[in-house]
Amino acid sequence: MNDWWKQFNGLVVETILAWDEQSQAWSQQFDRWDAELDQTLLELEVPLAETAAWVEGTLIALMQPLTQTLDPLVMEQPACVGCQHYHGQVYNDQIFVCAMHPYGVGLETCPDWETFWV
Repeated sequence: MNDWWKQFNGLVVETILAWDEQSQAWSQQFDRWDAELDQTLLELEVPLAETAAWVEGTLIALMQPLTQTLDPLVMEQPACVGCQHYHGQVYNDQIFVCAMHPYGVGLETCPDWETFWV
């Protein structure tokens, strides 16, 4: 029984040492992959940020005509629909419609209206 136990113990030790060696190899490979991934992401970070900024600016520019058309309707300023002067932001719980008529024109048409769709 003593020989059997020595063989079994030797086999267990060999297996553990082999697993340890393999796990160290895997760990080193994962570290290399991690470093490569970090480098790749760093190389892509600036172009991706520039692209994201360009897309954001483009979307804002494309949405501006729609915003200039829909926002006045929502803010109950029908005379301002499509006007390039419409601002429509709220400051201190008060809407600032435009520089010429800060609180709105109050009429169905505005004498200062100029189209946004140029």
